Amino acid sequence: MMEDEKRTQLTATLSNVHFRYPATPEEFYASRLPGTWDQDRAGKRMKLPTPETWETQVSLKGNKATTWQDLIGKNGFLGNQFMIPSKYE
Repeated sequence: MMEDEKRTQLTATLSNVHFRYPATPEEFYASRLPGTWDQDRAGKRMKLPTPETWETQVSLKGNKATTWQDLIGKNGFLGNQFMIPSKYE
């Protein structure tokens, strides 16, 4: 496994177990987290980034026709399963 993948996995694991972001640069480098230390995040609980899914987008933008048109138009963001009429399922 590549070093970047290990660090990404470490960050996700620590976020899942409600790990707090290191309070000092020394703690940050000892934790082997990727990137550089961010003083604004010091001591705060780490969170996983919110994935971009159709559910999160509809929640953010509302259940409107324009939202769905944007999702369908995003290079197949929704995939082909939404293009099949329900009578064929």
